[in-house]
Amino acid sequence: MYEHAGESADSGQSVKSYNRQSFKNYPHGPVETIEVVPVGTFDPLIAPPIHVLKEYLEIFFGCSVRVVKPVNVKVVAVSGLVDGEQLLCGDAFEYLRKRRCPRDVFASVCITMLDLTPGDDWNFVYGQAVMMDGVGVFSFARYSPNFHKGTNNALSEEEHRRMLKKTCRTMAHEVGHIFGLRHCIYFKCIMNGNNGGANESSHFSLCPVCLQKICSVMKENPIDIVGRYKALQRFYSKYNWTRESDWCGVRLEGLLKYSKHSLLKEPAGIGPTHL
Repeated sequence: MYEHAGESADSGQSVKSYNRQSFKNYPHGPVETIEVVPVGTFDPLIAPPIHVLKEYLEIFFGCSVRVVKPVNVKVVAVSGLVDGEQLLCGDAFEYLRKRRCPRDVFASVCITMLDLTPGDDWNFVYGQAVMMDGVGVFSFARYSPNFHKGTNNALSEEEHRRMLKKTCRTMAHEVGHIFGLRHCIYFKCIMNGNNGGANESSHFSLCPVCLQKICSVMKENPIDIVGRYKALQRFYSKYNWTRESDWCGVRLEGLLKYSKHSLLKEPAGIGPTHL
């Protein structure tokens, strides 16, 4: 399950409501970096490549992402692993809150191949974030075919492709919560609430409402939406995500047509490449 800590229902969030929030995490001035902290090992034979996750987050949110050295599980799991297998979200949050971050960091996230649980009678979650603290934790364990088989076999090329796709979506969704986005109820969107985790049909894009929210806080370094979709299309094509690449192509065609012919009224303060 995807969870935004403290969010109990999908009541929706308009752009106006988002902008009224008294506190949001976003890049501003020299504070422009998301720091990623791997917890435990990431064996390249069975885990997603961290450098690719970093690349995706940078394109998706238009900000700097830095990966630090992996941290031993025992350093983070101070309460011990639940049933010897699951990392408690609270332990990860507490570790991130206490660690000394460089001054350019506005959000810190843990990633792990351990299964994850918030406790309190919850079975598991794929990820959880706390907006007020700018922290999140994401588990990729259940995206591996090894998890349900109880094996530790090297993944095939296709299994790696599918796992990478799911892990990218989980990270983007949870980092969206750190930016202050609630679960989306308006369109098919990467911020839709999802109790089943990412799958091949899960939507990978921010809908117009959620994209405008992100654009509204990126005033110091405005997002070039056309450039963003082109970069996403290149990324998706590189990793053979045909459905997502084709979607970006259609969106680009529409945006370029709009920009050329000005068929629609331009929202106040937002240019044709910032919709």
